[in-house]
Amino acid sequence: MDLEKYKNIKNIYRFFSQDDYNLTGLASQYLWFSKVDAFNDPFENEIIRGDFDFSNLSKEVLVNFFKTNETITFGDPTSDDSFRAKAKDIDLERLLEEKYDEIIPKVNDIVLEHARSLQSKYFHCLSHDQGDVHPLENRLLWSHYASGLRGFVIEFNLDVILNSINNINSDKFIGCGLISYIEHNYDEFIKGKILKEESLDINDMLFNKHPDWEYESEIRLISDAEKLFYHPESISRIIVGDKMAAENREHIYRIALSKGIESKLYVATIDRGNFTINVTKGLYKN
Repeated sequence: MDLEKYKNIKNIYRFFSQDDYNLTGLASQYLWFSKVDAFNDPFENEIIRGDFDFSNLSKEVLVNFFKTNETITFGDPTSDDSFRAKAKDIDLERLLEEKYDEIIPKVNDIVLEHARSLQSKYFHCLSHDQGDVHPLENRLLWSHYASGLRGFVIEFNLDVILNSINNINSDKFIGCGLISYIEHNYDEFIKGKILKEESLDINDMLFNKHPDWEYESEIRLISDAEKLFYHPESISRIIVGDKMAAENREHIYRIALSKGIESKLYVATIDRGNFTINVTKGLYKN
């Protein structure tokens, strides 16, 4: 995982609707993970054969691809008569000239195989604090994912929640990935990575969406299981939407009180004068 991408992110946010199962998750201290085919984006990141084709790249670009992906080796590891060499150690131009029709289909297969392996995992979607609009001030996030201020948000410190999840679920937790927002297709995406002399990470291919979704500032956790647990001290704040039903607000208060984190309760309210959402501290027991 390229940690450089995450260095400026301090907090991540999970928006929850008013449904009872989300209160159950809060009470039991777990996050629910889903397969990508359950997500709401109809173009969700599920790569299939034909979405990309390395034969669409020039040989010059392909040479650069192999040079920037040094883990790729050439040769049959099952044969004593064949060679195995890393890209930096061989004449790539000559190799592509002689074995182009053999190499390209195999590269397509390798990339697709890695993509399918990652696609088989479970994911949990949150928002990070390095977008153009802070998540807690984002009207669309509150509207689309927190039942129009009838739901709630959990704020986690990124490092703390990742460590907590990993410590409790080390055999199931895989890591995380940032969503990029792009308009071009996979061939153009791959070519862009090569021209920038960046290695091709399968996460980068899967974790991209159309710019229509950029307001989400999305970060995804990756797991081998549907449910991962965390310690309640991982919670920085619980922000309750001002329109939440009184019984749900009371329920959240009791949950926080039972875990000794009632001081971390906040409320989000709207300012009708300037269409903003404001967050203030308080214990909102009704």
